[in-house]
Amino acid sequence: MSLNRKEKAVVIEDVTTQVATAQSIVVAEYRGLDVASVTVLRKNARASGVYLRVLKNSLARKAIVGTPFEALSTKLVGPLIYAISTDPVAAAKVLSAFAKDNEKLAIKAGPCPTPFLMSMVLRPWPQCHHATSCCRNCSEPCRRRSRNLYVPSTKFQPSSCVA
Repeated sequence: MSLNRKEKAVVIEDVTTQVATAQSIVVAEYRGLDVASVTVLRKNARASGVYLRVLKNSLARKAIVGTPFEALSTKLVGPLIYAISTDPVAAAKVLSAFAKDNEKLAIKAGPCPTPFLMSMVLRPWPQCHHATSCCRNCSEPCRRRSRNLYVPSTKFQPSSCVA
């Protein structure tokens, strides 16, 4: 069901309020997750004080305009769930812990004021289904989910694998 203009304005205002006090926003693609899994994710997020919401990407783009997270707008493609937190690592911890047990959740972006801290939280993701090497270009285990990670103003490379 689509929202009318007034309802969209309310959603944008609500998200803008959350973003105004946020220290981090982590965006994940939830394609293929069932309702029970998303319910567990929401419960874990609430317990950690993380604001978790599925939004239309166009509304999210409008909500982050003029904030430090504005550069995130280029990564907002596909069915996404937004984890917004006043703690710099809480959102990343909730989503990465959930992703360990649910391969269908793929973290797309995670900007925060401290890029090194974010990279340390997101780095220990589970390895892909390939054995010790995922491609002929590298010998280290693949971290497929981390290759789309966006961390502003840092040269951190989650993996050398390009498969």
